[in-house]
Amino acid sequence: MVKFITDNIFMSVIAALGLLSIFIQWIIMLSIKGYVKASANMKTTRKKVMINLKNQFEAMYGMNVKVRNMDAYVDKYIYKLRFAGVTYSSWEKLPYITAGLNVFLVVAGCYYGFRTNAVKAYYANILTAGGINLACLYLFFHIFGIKTRKQQIHVQLVDYLENYLTNHLIKTVDNRDDWEDVDKIVETAYQSADANTPVDKTEPEVSEHDDRKNCMEEDMDMLKRLIREMDAKREVENASGEVAAAVDKQSDMDLLEEFVQSFLS
Repeated sequence: MVKFITDNIFMSVIAALGLLSIFIQWIIMLSIKGYVKASANMKTTRKKVMINLKNQFEAMYGMNVKVRNMDAYVDKYIYKLRFAGVTYSSWEKLPYITAGLNVFLVVAGCYYGFRTNAVKAYYANILTAGGINLACLYLFFHIFGIKTRKQQIHVQLVDYLENYLTNHLIKTVDNRDDWEDVDKIVETAYQSADANTPVDKTEPEVSEHDDRKNCMEEDMDMLKRLIREMDAKREVENASGEVAAAVDKQSDMDLLEEFVQSFLS
């Protein structure tokens, strides 16, 4: 292996470069799959970028500010997604950079063979290694599909914000407005009742005492008036006869007894 690497330095570098690029793309694919899963489960996600996206969207609706261009709003957050401090948009260029280096190494190897009068098999090996490397880069670029997964995140976020979260926020605002209207109606009713009520709420005991006193005074006036009427009837009865007086006296006593019982109750 050491002899092969030493004798075929360009082929070894091309192969190592291709394997390294594929390995990095695989790691990036695993990383972005976490964001794909997070965008599909926005209710329970713990990804900081996704939580900030949802919180800011809710805050904007709370201030009655609607998002006019949802695609641009979502893309702004997708561009913030990073792996190892580098955005995924930059990592997408890795296969193209690797392919460019691969072509450069093939050209450099051929030039080196030309300068050293290498045999034709040397050129065949260099071109074969470069071609296989480019084919593998193209194949794994589509298998890992970083760009495709970013589009998947975009679609899932737009769907969540437009078709779920927006409707949820609209219903919440409508319910809040309805309850505010009910509160205003109840408050207006209380104010109207307070305006039409002559009783002072700060002194309820004094008001009840005054009402009770007024009722007692009315009852006492009625009792005095009844007694005066009985005295007047008694004088008439003395002149008209004892039988009628007895009957009228009994009826007056019953009336007086009934009134007293009512008064005491």
